[in-house]
Amino acid sequence: MKQQGRALRYALRVATAVFSAVLLSLLVPSSQCVWLVLTVFLISQTTPGTPLRQAISYFLVIAFALVLAALLDWFGHPLLIVGIICTLVIISAYIAFINRPLANKTLYHLMLFAIVLLIAGLTENNFIIISEQIIGVAWGVLIGIFFNHFFFPISLSKAFGEGVVPVLKALQLFAIDFQKKLEQGEKKINLAIVRTQIEKTLLSQQSGYPEWVFESGFNPGLRSSWRYFLIKLERVSEICFSLNYLASLEINFSALYLPLATALQKNAELMDILICYFENKLLKPTDENYTHDLDTLESVLQQVVPQHIEAIDLAEEYVVITAIVRDVRDMRGLLLQLVVGLA
Repeated sequence: MKQQGRALRYALRVATAVFSAVLLSLLVPSSQCVWLVLTVFLISQTTPGTPLRQAISYFLVIAFALVLAALLDWFGHPLLIVGIICTLVIISAYIAFINRPLANKTLYHLMLFAIVLLIAGLTENNFIIISEQIIGVAWGVLIGIFFNHFFFPISLSKAFGEGVVPVLKALQLFAIDFQKKLEQGEKKINLAIVRTQIEKTLLSQQSGYPEWVFESGFNPGLRSSWRYFLIKLERVSEICFSLNYLASLEINFSALYLPLATALQKNAELMDILICYFENKLLKPTDENYTHDLDTLESVLQQVVPQHIEAIDLAEEYVVITAIVRDVRDMRGLLLQLVVGLA
């Protein structure tokens, strides 16, 4: 429901901004109309982290492309202009799409520059018209910034929480499913379904994963702590993938089933504390001991695995069992760091 509400607010903000730009375009010279509406639409797509910085970048890219189009029209032959523009479009499109433009702002701006140059270069241009078009772009930037800040504005803390909660829930589901399979004594544990759910959550745009925290220019007061949280959370995800692989091997570690299940249950409880904090802005109090179960797990491991490191390397099953325990222990440490960081 929260994802749907966020998507609805976003759609309403973009639609209202573009509709307002269309209405305003009826009052301005025709040369400004297209660029006014286009700029408003682009500004509406900025991420929560650095909206003003991105708006200025869009303005500079579009304005520079319009000026370059006017210069080409002034100095060059029409066929030469078309050849230069088409070459730039092909090169920029190749570079941008090969390198995933949505993941690299610089390449995305390169592609935008080429498209604007193409549109401006194939229409009638002179410096008077270009100056009017740049004014239209400036109006579009102002309208886009206004709607981003005052019409369904995005709260950074709320957007961050809504972005990480789906990931935390997917990780919690993994821990719970792994725990249940251990308690049921399954000989070969397959966690492919919940692993796939984690991957989809991390990759899906609908999850709103706050990758904008890593953008250059993001609020210095929040950058370090939120980046720290995401890096630790991604490390927990990597541990889940590692556990999924290790548990699927033909290795008998039934002696560790119960202590592992208890440790995973504790990990799921820590994830629940994190989810509760981001959903309700409340840090759930707890008096649980989050080290005793790991001590029990380590003692059982010492009974199963030889004490000498050289002996461990002689059998693959010892290496795998030790790796599973290490992953569960590392996951506990990361989750405790995240919970303590919220206190």
